[in-house]
Amino acid sequence: MKQSFRQKTGKQSYLWGIWAEEFAVLLLRIKGYRILGQRIKTPSGEIDILAARKNILVVVEVKKRGNDFAAASAIAHSQQQRLIAAAQHMQQQHRGYEALRFDAVLFAPKALPKHIENAFF
Repeated sequence: MKQSFRQKTGKQSYLWGIWAEEFAVLLLRIKGYRILGQRIKTPSGEIDILAARKNILVVVEVKKRGNDFAAASAIAHSQQQRLIAAAQHMQQQHRGYEALRFDAVLFAPKALPKHIENAFF
């Protein structure tokens, strides 16, 4: 059975998303973060990467778009609210951290990835 254009682009987007998340994990590890989990499903939504550095629990959203502005803009207010609720759920499972932070790793063609600390909240 032949795939539709939407099925092909959806699969390609999914694979690019997986690649971007793996690259983001590598970048974070190089920067000294400990990775606690990837693609974590919670009752409130999915967390792309859960990491820790020093006494901070870090929720990382990974976005890949045509340019940096589009990638940053892709984290809409409604998604931020879901991430906050998901992070609160994860805080219950990962006690002992003094702070919670929301970061983003942004990918755009022909540009180095950008790790933005305190991307929102």
